[in-house]
Amino acid sequence: LLTGTDSGSFGIIPGASVARELELLVAAGLSPFAALNTATRQNAEILGFEKTGIILPGYRANLILLPKDPLTEVAVVEFPVGVMIGGYWLDEQALDAMKSSANNSGAESFFRSLIRVIEMKLFA
Repeated sequence: LLTGTDSGSFGIIPGASVARELELLVAAGLSPFAALNTATRQNAEILGFEKTGIILPGYRANLILLPKDPLTEVAVVEFPVGVMIGGYWLDEQALDAMKSSANNSGAESFFRSLIRVIEMKLFA
């Protein structure tokens, strides 16, 4: 079972759609831990990514800081207060600015702006 496999499809908004998908998996009977696993470790394994998908020494990790425990409220993954990605820390102010920019520009998702900013930093 994997989460986010329909990303890029018409009407699917990255980030918000994954959060909703996780909520539906929990409503269908998965534990929040099992649902989160479908979006992290299982995706990494199926896609053949080595040394990623779990937090262990020597593994690569992109992490999100959440305001609440996702094991008790899985939908909170849609509202990160910080993101560590590609070695860059984006605090809540940076995330809010990107979300505002995405809303003002008519972009469908805050996460599209996040990806653009990260790509600019990584490939500059």
